[in-house]
Amino acid sequence: AALVLIWTGGMSRQAEVVLTLLVTVPWLAFAFSVRSKVAYLLRTLANLMEALREGDYSMRLRGASPGDALGELILEVNQLTRSLQDRRFSAIEATALLRKTLGQIDVAMFGFDQQGCLCLINDSGQAALGKPEKDLMGQTAAVLGLAQCLEGDTPRILELALPAGMRRWELRRTTYRDKGVTHQMVFLSDLTRTLHQEERLAWKRLIQILRHELNNSLTPIQSVAQTLQQRVKQDLSEDQWLEDVRDGLDIIAARSEELGRFIDAYSTLTRLPEPVLTPFDVGPWIQQVAQLETRVQVLVEPGPDLTIHADRAQLDQLLINLVANAAEAALESHDKTESQVAITWHTKDKAVQVLVKDNGPGLDQTRDVFVPFFTTKPQGCGIGLALSRQIAEAHQGYLTLENRSDGPGCVAGLWLSLS
Repeated sequence: AALVLIWTGGMSRQAEVVLTLLVTVPWLAFAFSVRSKVAYLLRTLANLMEALREGDYSMRLRGASPGDALGELILEVNQLTRSLQDRRFSAIEATALLRKTLGQIDVAMFGFDQQGCLCLINDSGQAALGKPEKDLMGQTAAVLGLAQCLEGDTPRILELALPAGMRRWELRRTTYRDKGVTHQMVFLSDLTRTLHQEERLAWKRLIQILRHELNNSLTPIQSVAQTLQQRVKQDLSEDQWLEDVRDGLDIIAARSEELGRFIDAYSTLTRLPEPVLTPFDVGPWIQQVAQLETRVQVLVEPGPDLTIHADRAQLDQLLINLVANAAEAALESHDKTESQVAITWHTKDKAVQVLVKDNGPGLDQTRDVFVPFFTTKPQGCGIGLALSRQIAEAHQGYLTLENRSDGPGCVAGLWLSLS
């Protein structure tokens, strides 16, 4: 506008040139100055963005002021850089913690990409394969001997011949995503060592039980036999030692019978056959078992109409044991008229629960009732509850025994799946 006024104002040529220079030169200097400042800020922002793209969050922009648009932009970019830096530190710390945790887990873990190549492994996995991580990464599952781990249903038990040896493993598999791509995660738990430890503990418990029961029978047999030997060697008339011999032989026969009963009970526990599943109704089954107990009155509280698939003969044995135990417990604290045993059933979470309740004295040692040959009864062999629990577990169920919360006595619970 100034130039238009100058060139149309009728001034001399010399004045027009001078005034033109006075207007044009400061204007061009101001324009180039603004251009340089804006270009510098934009180049600096571009360099900062490039650093962020490369993962360097340490750069900051200076000269920011909240009074102009570029200043506010610089403030926001600096705040974004700090936020990304904090998140990166948190991710690094979380990754380090995860690696340390995975290194301490006694489960071999392997991550495979879509091509079946190893891309993740922990310390237990390296120990199982017998090589360091750098020699394993990128190898295919087939080369590592883990091809069957990527196929089939899980969880399942399988035997693998790895560098650590032929062992039994529990296989579990899941999926995860990395950079938008689905990967497979394989977990292998070494069951061989655990089974060996449990086997040693089982043998230890079994030997303790056998030693206890055998000593209970053999000690009196040995004592009576020695006494009889001494009596026979003495120069006595037949009338003087014949009665002692008869009594001694009765003791030996009784203890031998008790020892045989113990062996038979143990054999029953170890020879339980696989259940043969057939459908039958729960209500009539419980009614029939309840009628077999005649020492006390057994009250059947009706439940829903249900049909289950199970081995009727084995469940008969289980329920008879529970009802008999409940009747004996009730008779310990009451006479026949006051003893109470009740059976009921209901459904919960796709399972049926059969409850057997009594009004006896309750349990003092709930943790021991399922131990084989543990019993508090003078004539008991300690096999009933152990066998009952084994039958329940063979049907993919479980058995519980605890004190009642609504009064004196115990309640036995049998859970069986309806699916």
